[in-house]
Amino acid sequence: MVVAPEHPSLHAAVVQAASEEAQWDEQLLLLRISQERAGLWVQGLGRWGSADAASGAPGFHTSANGVMAGADKDVAPGALAGVSVAYVDDQVWQGGAGMGSVQTGRLQLYGVRELGLATLSASFGGAYDQIDVERSAAPPIS
Repeated sequence: MVVAPEHPSLHAAVVQAASEEAQWDEQLLLLRISQERAGLWVQGLGRWGSADAASGAPGFHTSANGVMAGADKDVAPGALAGVSVAYVDDQVWQGGAGMGSVQTGRLQLYGVRELGLATLSASFGGAYDQIDVERSAAPPIS
């Protein structure tokens, strides 16, 4: 007998949380770049959120915490280059449907260059995500 999960949308909620976490890391890195201070830095990370049920899919709650650290250096007048590493643990709960987690390690290279009135910034990196999902199953019908 095969028992199907009651709410197969849990995996989608976990993937959405992982996607939001990647965007969050990038926003924090862009904030660091805008500060244009060369040196070592460490930033604690934490966020909480939820999504309401919609179109038949149940809502979910998420919380994440982690740390991002890096080093950057002035490489020329008006130019900064650096490297950052991050680790984030993201937890997702979906009512009685179950829970999931995403552990992410990330490495990024970044830089910023002042060009008169304009500023050019860029980053390049990669991540490793470990995703675990535990679903509740509906009891079999007799």
